[in-house]
Amino acid sequence: MHQVYDNKNRFFANIAHELRTPLTLITGPISTILQDNKIPVTTQQTLSIVNRNVNYLKQLTNQILDLSKKEVEDLTIQISTFKFSDVLKA
Repeated sequence: MHQVYDNKNRFFANIAHELRTPLTLITGPISTILQDNKIPVTTQQTLSIVNRNVNYLKQLTNQILDLSKKEVEDLTIQISTFKFSDVLKA
């Protein structure tokens, strides 16, 4: 049972690593485009939404990796509350 748990934990950590790299590579070009004042406002708004969602996904993958680390070492978990409606605002 312990081996199954370890394999599951390693599986999620590997997936989180694989997701974090492309998400990080996406944020660079989006940030560059957002700094360009010549793009239409609607495009800026859309890219801002994309950027916010990419950052949220990066945050989730980092949380998965933090939980994996918690299994290996004593990592302090920080619990916070938030309004779900704030996440959905454009």
